[in-house]
Order: sequence, then structure tokens, then C-alpha cells
Amino acid sequence: MATTLQNAETKTTTYTMLVIFTVHPDSDQNLHDQQAIRDEAQSWLESLDATVHGVSIRKSEAA
Repeated sequence: MATTLQNAETKTTTYTMLVIFTVHPDSDQNLHDQQAIRDEAQSWLESLDATVHGVSIRKSEAA
């Protein structure tokens, strides 16, 4: 759920993003490490000048 916070000087909007992706066994080793995925996602968002409140990663059950 996205929320909006407002004050007299600026308007800040908070978003929630869900990304689902599949990793091939031969993919980069960092894509098999949950902490590395979390760090990369946070770094990417911060590079866009976003304040990251949290990144949650979990392995899905096999389909």
C-alpha cells in the first residue's frame, strides 16, 4: 500500500514495489544470494535518489 506524506515545504510519496523474477542456475552467483539481491536492489533505488525504507527478499516455493 502506498502512502503520501505532506508538509509545508515538500511533498513526499512512498511507494511499495513488488518484483518477481526467475534465476537460471548458470546466472551470476549474486542472483543466488538473498543478501546480495537485497543490497543490489537498495543500491539501485538509492542511486535514483530514493530513500529506501526496507527491501524484503524471499525464495518462492517451486511451481
